[in-house]
Amino acid sequence: MRCPERDVSGTSAGTLNVPSTVMKTETLRSLGWLLLVVLYSLLPLRGQTSLAIWRFNDTNSPLSLPTEGSGALATVGGTHLELAAGSPAEGDIPSNYSLAVAGFPAAGKSPATAGIELRFSPTGQARLHLGLDWYATGSASRRLRVDAAEDGQIFTTVGSLVIAKDGSFTNDVCFDLSDFAGSPVAGDIVLRIVSDFDSSTNYVAAKPDGKYSPSGKWRFDRIVVTGWPADWQPAPPAFTVPPVSQTNRPGTTALLQGEVRGQAPFWFQWRHEGTNLPAANQNQLRLSRVKVSQAGLYDLIVTNIAGAITSSPVRLSVTSSAPTNTAPPILVIPAKLSTAGDTGASELRFEIPPGRTCSIWSTDNLGGAFQRIATAIQFSPYSDTNRSAGCRFYRITLP
Repeated sequence: MRCPERDVSGTSAGTLNVPSTVMKTETLRSLGWLLLVVLYSLLPLRGQTSLAIWRFNDTNSPLSLPTEGSGALATVGGTHLELAAGSPAEGDIPSNYSLAVAGFPAAGKSPATAGIELRFSPTGQARLHLGLDWYATGSASRRLRVDAAEDGQIFTTVGSLVIAKDGSFTNDVCFDLSDFAGSPVAGDIVLRIVSDFDSSTNYVAAKPDGKYSPSGKWRFDRIVVTGWPADWQPAPPAFTVPPVSQTNRPGTTALLQGEVRGQAPFWFQWRHEGTNLPAANQNQLRLSRVKVSQAGLYDLIVTNIAGAITSSPVRLSVTSSAPTNTAPPILVIPAKLSTAGDTGASELRFEIPPGRTCSIWSTDNLGGAFQRIATAIQFSPYSDTNRSAGCRFYRITLP
């Protein structure tokens, strides 16, 4: 199993718009892949080996050398390197720096040529991942592309992604490199992380409605190349709390969410009516100021290194008018609370507005809390067969 397929630009890619397919080299030419990793570099997974890590906090060490492991980093396409403020994911440390990349091509020129290049050895590893934190200034390209080569000459596109927000780090991004695991021809794998056209003819700025400029800069931090042995058997994702349907008024905030278990890290992708939602890559989907046009079926695909799972579709209903609960239901208590002889049942008669349902609550003491004893009641009478001896009070509520 490898990272899932998705179209990060928001247009449908293949038969799935979210992460439910296995990432294979031959399918990666035009597809983006993003894996949100929980504490990727701080909580090692069973069987995981960190082959090379670049953190950039030691200003006395060359930027080209990894902080841990072995490998090399260099510029490609005429860029140059600087130090800049580091990723907040590093925590509160005395010196927190990141690698800033500057000198990108002019608008409309040389796509997928400029950025940085990594070199490392994958010997003995059956699965490989590249993890990093990525930052783009507002005028820099919003699309990053990763290419890989076993011989350093013939590169294959591993994937691409669009940054979620300019001016801040997108943390714990991961690309699957497993099709390059093993013993490459030249001994090392060469990766190029480059700026790419967002359309057929030009770059698109990371800032919404902004303008691309070659003066824009990228930053990278916590670059981690990780491997796993062939006998590692991780657990696939499984929903512990699946998404549920809900109804919202226009202009309110709709929140859909799901919880999963299995082998971290996980990759999330929400779909609306079968289409990928751009930057909807967390277990929660928050829709602020929801519109009627956003109503419909949503589902969530969750992928990890072992497999993928898709939630059942849930419906978001966005009503354009106020609810019709203009008056509470009328509760009529029968003259005799015990109407079933020895059973001691109480029969409640009440009116419910057409098309509505109600809940029934009860208590033996008006000074105490009411407990809900029935839900989704559509008509009366309701028979309470479990009431205790003595006096009992009831309350009818509309949802």
